Amino acid sequence: MAPTAATPGQLALLQHHAYPSEQAPCCSHLLISSTAPLEAERSHRSDIDWEGGAERLQQLRGHLQGFFQRPGVGSGNQQLRLVVRIHGYNMPLPSVEQEYAEAERKFQIDARKLAAAPPDDYVIFVHYAWPSERIGAGGPVGWVREITFSPW
Repeated sequence: MAPTAATPGQLALLQHHAYPSEQAPCCSHLLISSTAPLEAERSHRSDIDWEGGAERLQQLRGHLQGFFQRPGVGSGNQQLRLVVRIHGYNMPLPSVEQEYAEAERKFQIDARKLAAAPPDDYVIFVHYAWPSERIGAGGPVGWVREITFSPW
């Protein structure tokens, strides 16, 4: 049974788009985020939209099963390929989402070419976000300001 909600310690599947079409995709584009808090002192993330993650995972599984059950696929030459782009330190989630949206526009354009000559392999492109607080936006810088400027 698929999970119905994300909990701390899991990854959040925030976006999923399949190409060249929803009916016969040969690649998927995902935005996945760590659920770790932005700062070690915080116990949870408030900037992640958890809704729909389980459904997106089921959709991806369905596309993979459909691809590998097609005639001629699975004859030994086809593989599942994974391409990962990691967005990490000092990269807030909205910046990652913006870059994902820009890449998504390029995928939509390239999908037309894939429809004419789909690849033998299923390719999963993952934008993996391990977002953190922005340097200078709080956290340690804020603590130093409090120590420096607050009366004892």
